[in-house]
Amino acid sequence: MTQSLEVTVFRSSTPSTVAAINTLLLCSSLLCTATAHASNFFKEGPSVFNYNYAELKFLDLDSADGLSFSGSADIKKNIAINVEYANLSDGPADLDLLTFGSAFYRQSARYKKADYILAAGLQYLSGNGSDSDTGIFISAGTRYAVNNSMEANAAMKLNTTGDTDLSLHLAGLYEFTPGFSGLIETDIGDDTSFGLGVRFYWR
Repeated sequence: MTQSLEVTVFRSSTPSTVAAINTLLLCSSLLCTATAHASNFFKEGPSVFNYNYAELKFLDLDSADGLSFSGSADIKKNIAINVEYANLSDGPADLDLLTFGSAFYRQSARYKKADYILAAGLQYLSGNGSDSDTGIFISAGTRYAVNNSMEANAAMKLNTTGDTDLSLHLAGLYEFTPGFSGLIETDIGDDTSFGLGVRFYWR
């Protein structure tokens, strides 16, 4: 009797109700599958990268160029802070850009040569003869160890300092000696930039 009642109720449902139930079941199945994959994809493992370093770079932007000094340091497990100061020349004007942010990084158990990184922070831009501006940046990207000497970076970055700009950041590093690497990078967006420099690691 119970089975007959259940069949009767289901058959009396409208087509829209049946479609909604099927959609709900499908979404639940997809959600469970995605959760299972995500827990494995972001399963924590020991990072192969060092987040304690200092950089010196020459930057060439669309309308300005100059030097950048930056550094990164672990403050606790999977969290690093970073600071950058850049002095740029735009014709007769000098621009100073100060950046302070933090990054959360994690290695996937499936891709042991890659770290996935979420970063955010504040930027302050000032210059002689121009108004100052404060903005934020957020980015999501990865560090990938090509081999024992080469590293590739990629990230999508959103920056609101000056004009809001969404850009693709690409970088490559080559380790000349333990603790010392060469660096080349570019940001492709409304404000395209190119950088060339060196990175010194400690720890």
